[in-house]
Amino acid sequence: HLWLGIGDVSGHGMTPGLIMMMAQTVHTTITTQLNVSPKQVVTMLNQVLYHNVTERLGADHFMTFTTLKYLGQGHFQHSGAHLDMIVYRQATQACEIVDTPGAWLLFMSDIADATDEMEFTLEIGDVLTLFSDGLIEAENAEKKLFGMERLVESVTAHIAQPTAMLRDAILSDVRTWSENRYDDDMTLMIVR
Repeated sequence: HLWLGIGDVSGHGMTPGLIMMMAQTVHTTITTQLNVSPKQVVTMLNQVLYHNVTERLGADHFMTFTTLKYLGQGHFQHSGAHLDMIVYRQATQACEIVDTPGAWLLFMSDIADATDEMEFTLEIGDVLTLFSDGLIEAENAEKKLFGMERLVESVTAHIAQPTAMLRDAILSDVRTWSENRYDDDMTLMIVR
């Protein structure tokens, strides 16, 4: 199975970077070594991070995280709480929002009861957009956020472009809005 993941650690600097590196390593280890569901990945990832970050390091951070398991023929399972995902539907030529309900990581050691598993399917021509808050929280000179609505408009406006060009066009729209000023990382993943 193909696994995708996206997340964001609170704060900036060395410790959040270390936490993200741990999360990537744990996610890869779990998904390549075990036959698991997305819910199991999220709960195991949280347990390992909670032990290492909260208990051992004494760090006070939280992390949003969503993992997606591709099962073939456009079918995805996902779990974890990050930002909502955008799915452009070729059939309707419009975007829909896919919720990512659940618990943030690192607040408690066991989040199994607060973690759901959901599913969606991409048809031929559909496009999935995953992103970090650095895009939607980018501010213009008047301190207005780029926001989800503008991100959806950007995806829709550039959807006909090849995948890499679509990604670049969306990032260009955000950078133009913020006049190339940003305080947070900008992660953008396009799945076609």
